[in-house]
Amino acid sequence: MGFSTEGQLGNNQEMLNAISLVQNEINGKQRVIQRIFKKLLPDGEWTVSTLSPLKVIPPEIWAMMTDEEKRNFGGMSPLDSTRSKEADKTLQALNTLPSYVRSKVMDAMSAAQILALAGLLPENSSNNADNQG
Repeated sequence: MGFSTEGQLGNNQEMLNAISLVQNEINGKQRVIQRIFKKLLPDGEWTVSTLSPLKVIPPEIWAMMTDEEKRNFGGMSPLDSTRSKEADKTLQALNTLPSYVRSKVMDAMSAAQILALAGLLPENSSNNADNQG
């Protein structure tokens, strides 16, 4: 079974198509194996799982996703965070900026705002408003 397409040097869609083709080939064989196991072990509790193909997110979209969204996409449980949702949004926005712009924005922030972004102290909206110049 060949998957390579001339002129397609491993782009994401080609890889997803290849995974899908292999999965379709495996599913038929998997059903045969399941029937055999059901006859051999009728009282046993077992399952044969089908893994879902990889999902691809473009890098520019991945960069805009929050850590919580990335963990959710990967099927992981959320982390306990001391940061507020607003701090997460601010961090996400900062991460999408070019480094020289990000450093200028960080220079304009107060120490309390930076600590709040790091989750090192609770955010206090009145202090943040006072510190914004």
